[in-house]
Amino acid sequence: LSEVEVSGETPARPGVPRHWLSSYWPVRRAGSSDVIGVGIVVMEVTERRAAERALREQTDRYESLLEALSEVGEGMIVLEQQGHCSYANPAFEQLCGYTFPELAAMDSVLDLVVEDEREEARRRAWLRVERGLVERGYRLAMRRRDGERVELEVAGVPLELDPPSRTQLVVVVRDVTARMKAERERERALARSALLAEASELFDQSLDEERTMRSVARLCVRELAATCVILIGDSPAHVRRVSAVAHDPSRERALLAELLRDPLEERAGHPMLAVMRDGGSVVASDVPGLRTPHAVIVPLRARGRVHGVLAAGFDRLD
Repeated sequence: LSEVEVSGETPARPGVPRHWLSSYWPVRRAGSSDVIGVGIVVMEVTERRAAERALREQTDRYESLLEALSEVGEGMIVLEQQGHCSYANPAFEQLCGYTFPELAAMDSVLDLVVEDEREEARRRAWLRVERGLVERGYRLAMRRRDGERVELEVAGVPLELDPPSRTQLVVVVRDVTARMKAERERERALARSALLAEASELFDQSLDEERTMRSVARLCVRELAATCVILIGDSPAHVRRVSAVAHDPSRERALLAELLRDPLEERAGHPMLAVMRDGGSVVASDVPGLRTPHAVIVPLRARGRVHGVLAAGFDRLD
């Protein structure tokens, strides 16, 4: 019989459970098959069993932690060198749209990071491994399987293994797409409020119409747009003042030269004149005279009447 486990107490340590492994074999007389006794080897394994119990308990805690992370939507992955995935919890699978076997088959899970942030993500990940540091509160964007961009907040902790030369990186990720969108909206709202407050102050500073128009246009290109054109008048047929400003000085000179050569108020059907006439805001492309591919055109209202129009030109619309 080999490695028979025996448990119990001893007179030397009453009340303390102890564990042994016993092995038994027959003892025979030399040159004979007769059994004359039994040999027994006993090895105490009390400490080993205690260590095994502690390991099981620790494993149970880790499994509970991983399950809890998934339940609250916290994704978790374990990365080997070069970004190979050796573990991913269900929350991360749901977050990225790939199953764990698919993630494990990838050359590097870091390839899911959007291209312009990928190299920085690699650098940060292995900097953590090399220096044994913990990464907290780092944000990056990942491309899901369906192509959707997901904003993530990540934290990485290096995990030392045996042999010591082998190191893994435990990464916990949280989807913060909705939160970042709300933060951006809040920032835009604050920026709009600040812009309106500054514009109101400009109107109060001077009764000089031309100076005020130019100050507002300058404010617009400083905070928002690439170009800005303002028309003041009671109708498309009666435009009495035009102001044009651009963020780039050379573009501003070209813009002013074009307006002098071919005034907007003389261009039949121009979108700015249409807004002045109809009183509705529009988003348009390739508006003549703005020298930008996109424009937002809004009426300038006061006391229920349209007294002009402001067009902000953009090189791109985000």
